[in-house]
Amino acid sequence: MPLIKFTNLLRRKNLGPRVVAVDLVLARSDDDVSGASNRAIAAAQAAEALAVNNLVTTTPNLRRITVRPYDFDRRRYASLTYLRLPHWVMDALGSFCNLEELSGISIGAAGRYTGDIGEDYDPDHFTESIPFNLGCLRSLRSLRDVEWLNADAGGSTSLSSTFEALRVLEIRTVDYIQTDSAWNTLLQMELPHLTDFGFQVIFLSNPNAVAFLRKHGRKLVRIAFEELFDSTACALDSVCPNLTELEFWRTLHEVNHAGVSRVIVNASTANSVRLHWQNLGHQTSALAMTKAYPKLKVLLNRNLNDWNEVDSEWQELSDTLRQEGVLLLNALEEAWRPRLSRRSHYSPLLWQDIRSTRGTLSDSDASNSP
Repeated sequence: MPLIKFTNLLRRKNLGPRVVAVDLVLARSDDDVSGASNRAIAAAQAAEALAVNNLVTTTPNLRRITVRPYDFDRRRYASLTYLRLPHWVMDALGSFCNLEELSGISIGAAGRYTGDIGEDYDPDHFTESIPFNLGCLRSLRSLRDVEWLNADAGGSTSLSSTFEALRVLEIRTVDYIQTDSAWNTLLQMELPHLTDFGFQVIFLSNPNAVAFLRKHGRKLVRIAFEELFDSTACALDSVCPNLTELEFWRTLHEVNHAGVSRVIVNASTANSVRLHWQNLGHQTSALAMTKAYPKLKVLLNRNLNDWNEVDSEWQELSDTLRQEGVLLLNALEEAWRPRLSRRSHYSPLLWQDIRSTRGTLSDSDASNSP
């Protein structure tokens, strides 16, 4: 159902005040508009912005907004598409006192094409990106799957109190040119409650990135990234000593942390997981994992489907890791249950021993019994 029809329905039925969470599914993807004209793209974005604005004015008690493309699969982050909203819609979102969760949007605005629609595309007619006022999102607790185009204080607004209630911040896509600006903006925020942080690529040789992690790293218990690069002067466990969870948004690579007990990956094959740990200099994946993460208890793969529909290599890997005390979970956070034939290492004497101690009298008791 188109969003504009949905908001009209809410108005007619007077249901708007009852709505507290909305999942918006975009009916188009980047592939759909790759050959479209500037007029068609602009019309689609304007329609989306108007529809969201109508939603904002119709549902005053909204607490969660999730945006995803029509072919969205959380296990495959490459398919993410972001909803780009003009500043006036974002200001309207900021009017929600109860808005706690927001995902799938662009922070900032991309440049605007000022040339005539009928003319061939001319880069000289493309304006610079427009900064976005972050101060309008003070009540948020979770901001996930964000595309960072351009953002700053928006005039005289102080950044110190921005996102003062935020606990989860995941910046999944950052323009390379805006990377230093993004770190500098984040560095100015106090973020007193931040515990989960994600950034597309983290260079621990970047002074602003290191300063941000030194400022907030002790509060973090989870960190996510596409790539993370240690430096000789700074390691992840030194700036984030209390981490318990790591998430690799794309490929696995060497990141060690002694305190991590849960690792999330997006691996397509079990062999890729094995090879990753073998490349660390160990012969088996289980031994390598326990070496890199001594406290590891859970390995979750968002790219792993139903256990009955995957290759047997995943089941074998699960059995191997289980022997080392590590539980392999699929996207639904379900573990593989080994077949009975694989349970030969479990001793059947345990149940017999318990039963015998409960139902058998000792010799002395037997002699004294009538």
